[in-house]
Amino acid sequence: MAIQSHITRQAGHPWDGRPGFDILEVVSDTQDEFDAFDKKAGLKFWNVWIKGVDSASGKPAAVYYKPSGIQRPWRDSPEHPHPGCT
Repeated sequence: MAIQSHITRQAGHPWDGRPGFDILEVVSDTQDEFDAFDKKAGLKFWNVWIKGVDSASGKPAAVYYKPSGIQRPWRDSPEHPHPGCT
């Protein structure tokens, strides 16, 4: 079992590319492993951008994002966009 992950620092916001956001891409071999990772990601303030199944491998996958370096809960919505951290 394995989790494959990749973080891109200062990648920009996934909706509109505004600066100050990191992206975390994850693919897991099993759903149980993915669920455990998902909980840990939330504790590190990552928010889900998209979650489901990787189209190439059929494995559980997600893309998360957060303001760069943030260490506290945060919110983001089209009505109230987070400014990001640069």
